[in-house]
Amino acid sequence: MQNDLKYLIMTGDKRQINHFVENLFEYEPFANKDYFIQYICLSIIYYLQINLLELNEKPGNITEELFITSDKFYKLKTVEGAKNWLKNLIWSVSSYLNSKDKQRNKKVIEVLKTFMHEHYNEDLSVSEIAEKAYLSPCYANYIFKKETGFTLMEY
Repeated sequence: MQNDLKYLIMTGDKRQINHFVENLFEYEPFANKDYFIQYICLSIIYYLQINLLELNEKPGNITEELFITSDKFYKLKTVEGAKNWLKNLIWSVSSYLNSKDKQRNKKVIEVLKTFMHEHYNEDLSVSEIAEKAYLSPCYANYIFKKETGFTLMEY
């Protein structure tokens, strides 16, 4: 479950988040029991916190009220309410992480562009360009293409 959540918060794919949450409540004998709903919610919170800590993020920085006021999920008495709450929780975490990545990537892209503009007349390699942002050539090329639509050499 932890790896599935990590994948979901990193990709932010709403369809997959919905599918994941829907599948959590498939075990029929317990699906509508209060303790089962609470167990699922607590498990997701626990695994999200572990994933965030592994990413050097403080859970409270992301969506404080969802993590701190845990009594919210204790009040969830229906499976549908729990599903909606969990979908929103996972989506909130994913949105935060993805926006943070975009901000960080934007700064890196500016460093790379500035270096390339300053050395336009020189024959630069991807390694030399990536080195200016302290990145591997593959990763520098990956985020540059992801953000601009061009590889470093095409730009």
